[in-house]
Amino acid sequence: MRSVRCAKRRVHNCSARLPEVTRSRHAKYGNTVFHLEPNIKEAPGGLRDYNVACWMALLSAIDQECRWPATESFLPDSTRQLKPALQFLSSVRTFLHYRQGRDDNMLAWESQDEAAVRHIGLSDSSALDAAGWMRLYFRQARALHYECLRLLESVPAARSSLYRTYQNWRSRLSNADFSVVDSLIYLQQPSAVRDPELMFRIFSFAAHHGLRPALSTETRIQQVLPMLAENPPSGPESWRYLQSVLVEPHAADALRAMHSLGLLTILVPELKLIDCLVVRDFYHRFTVDEHSFLAIECLHRALHAKSEWDQRYGRLLEELERPELLYFGPSGA
Repeated sequence: MRSVRCAKRRVHNCSARLPEVTRSRHAKYGNTVFHLEPNIKEAPGGLRDYNVACWMALLSAIDQECRWPATESFLPDSTRQLKPALQFLSSVRTFLHYRQGRDDNMLAWESQDEAAVRHIGLSDSSALDAAGWMRLYFRQARALHYECLRLLESVPAARSSLYRTYQNWRSRLSNADFSVVDSLIYLQQPSAVRDPELMFRIFSFAAHHGLRPALSTETRIQQVLPMLAENPPSGPESWRYLQSVLVEPHAADALRAMHSLGLLTILVPELKLIDCLVVRDFYHRFTVDEHSFLAIECLHRALHAKSEWDQRYGRLLEELERPELLYFGPSGA
């Protein structure tokens, strides 16, 4: 019994420490997958995120079963489905190491060009330029990062008692449709997500309060997306849903969540043109879609700026009768 308690204590310590280390690593890279020259091991969406997803699943299985589980039996289906993404990134890393002759995980432009020519990570020989090949990379990396975040969600970050008090206050934001726990939005009636009005209200609610949908909420949304794609909202309806998010202070984060789920391109199919799009110039550090979200983020930040220079832009923004049109402008749609 003593050895079991000791083992469980170690599991709990690891389960608490691993998310903190991972969040710190993500912050080092700006919490985004979409760097034009990514580190394919350590950056968000890199191979380390896959490792973390497996480790979190393993720790959870040990905690529940009080023993070491059978090989891979502990992995959830969502993690097993990432095998193609794992194989793609593993192929890219092997290519980089042989190309550089050392342990170098930076996917620089020259390496991207050669990887595209040599069809690294691809099962067919269809011709792709470097930008097209990088689109495939970003989509695989986005899936890995999303799974990592889903599993980390079950372990809230360690915070001060003041922060916990703040979170308890936030839980009072719960209403008839949503409950809020640790800044995550849960559905009071999970089946109600079939109603498009309620589904999009999740994201306007998140954008207003600086929250994000919980894992269970996102799973419910993903289940109804095929039906929504078959019968998408009309143009005026789509704009009404989108407008309700754009005008809120945390619009960029809510839009990122919608984009990761595939919901944003159902509302605005034209946004598929900039999904994971790479433009190589001195003005872009990230993909075009991520730059669009950053522009929206900066516009909202100007409304609460502290520097005199930025406050001037904030005052101009306040004069606009329909600021949502400006917010939507960076997307190019």
